[in-house]
Amino acid sequence: MNKRFLVGFGLAAAAIAVMGQVGLTTMPPNTIFGRLGVGAFGPGGAIPIATLAANLGIGATNHAVPIGKGSTVAGYNSAVTGTAGQLLVDQGSGIDPAFVPMTGACTLAANGAISCSGVGGGVTAVSGNYTALPGDCLKTIAAGGNTQLTITVNSAATYGACTMDISNVDTWGSGRGKILAVTGLTTRPAVLYPGMTITLTNISGVWFQKPGVSISRAPVNTKLYVDGVNGLDTNDCLTTANACKTLQYVVMTLLYENLVVASGSATPSPAGFDIRLINDPACVTTTGANCIAGLHMSGVPKQVEGHNAILIECDSGSATNCTIADNTGGQAIGMYCNCFLELANVTLAAGSGNNNDIQVEKGMVRIEAGVVLGGIPVNAVAQLNAVNGGSIVVDGGANVLSVSGGANWFAAAQSGGNIQLDQTTVRWIGNANYAAILASFGSLITATGMSWQPNGFTIVAPHNVQCSPGGFIDTGGSVASIPGTNSPLGCTSSANGQVN
Repeated sequence: MNKRFLVGFGLAAAAIAVMGQVGLTTMPPNTIFGRLGVGAFGPGGAIPIATLAANLGIGATNHAVPIGKGSTVAGYNSAVTGTAGQLLVDQGSGIDPAFVPMTGACTLAANGAISCSGVGGGVTAVSGNYTALPGDCLKTIAAGGNTQLTITVNSAATYGACTMDISNVDTWGSGRGKILAVTGLTTRPAVLYPGMTITLTNISGVWFQKPGVSISRAPVNTKLYVDGVNGLDTNDCLTTANACKTLQYVVMTLLYENLVVASGSATPSPAGFDIRLINDPACVTTTGANCIAGLHMSGVPKQVEGHNAILIECDSGSATNCTIADNTGGQAIGMYCNCFLELANVTLAAGSGNNNDIQVEKGMVRIEAGVVLGGIPVNAVAQLNAVNGGSIVVDGGANVLSVSGGANWFAAAQSGGNIQLDQTTVRWIGNANYAAILASFGSLITATGMSWQPNGFTIVAPHNVQCSPGGFIDTGGSVASIPGTNSPLGCTSSANGQVN
């Protein structure tokens, strides 16, 4: 029994030794221990990794990133590398992720560092018409070249997440305006003048303009041109070739929103802003066709206070060819704010409306040499009308004010209005059916040292002056010099009105 046990034990030990030798066998490089035969059992062998990868559907190349193909497709694919500094991007369901370069204003370095050009850092310099690109996001578009040009910004959806600055880097003197054309947004201002910058931001696919635009400070005697026939209110108005079309746009948009200037001198030259009207003999004053449309000032432009901060005058030629005639029923000049305005060498007409050549409430209009007051089609108002604290001052001395007639009164001051006609020569250039001066309700008209020249035309006037309660007219004791066929009307006492 003992001998049998020892023989069995020896055989078992030998078998274990053999098996131990197999388990300790050294495998070749890039292999794995296993058996590929289906349904076969027994000792395995060395299997090359490439052979195993091919059988398992793994297609990764050197340095690639394996990507599982999903539950419905056996095996794997890979995102192939090759260019440093790219991003592995999930491209959505059913599409394998892939390495792509970073786009936009930021870049990714091979070491993983990200750098972006921020506002004020990256600059796109342009000197001609330009359309902003997605690469301009987080940059400043610096528009220069001393020429009028247009910066176009397409719909916000084409730029993605984006903020950009647009700047006019010209300087005053030779500098010009830069027109802004932003899809889906009316910018304020519409024109960038030298030194101005706006910032645009895309919020949910819509352009918004950030607040805080700096106003451009123009030099004294900056000229702005208006051409009622060929001008465009999308121009910068700084040359005759790029004139604007309406006074309303120039004064109540450009000067109200964009520009500021110190007041001019106490005489017409130099003015703060010198608004020049382009000569146009085709104007029809009775309809306003081909004329400069009327100006109605309802807010204070951003300029330093002074009566000569804004001067309107003819650029060249006769005043009769530079006509402001409103064809909407309003005044040629209407002022409804504490504003100041100077007029020289222009013709004013009420056009087709039953209204005044000039009406002033609260502010002041000063009339210099060469101004012509045109006729009013419906004779029910005054050519000069100052109400509610408004003032009209006709510069005396050498000034000659030409009048074509066609109104009930030459000048009327009402409800605290004031009109100064001292030392003014009034010359008629057409027949007139009036000559009266009217003051009422705490108003004052001064007309000392005036001279009146019918100039060969017929003047028919039932009264030379007319007063209503509280009105006062001071002629310096020369009321009889004012044309009229009758004595003053209602100017007999402080209760009814007085005349001197």
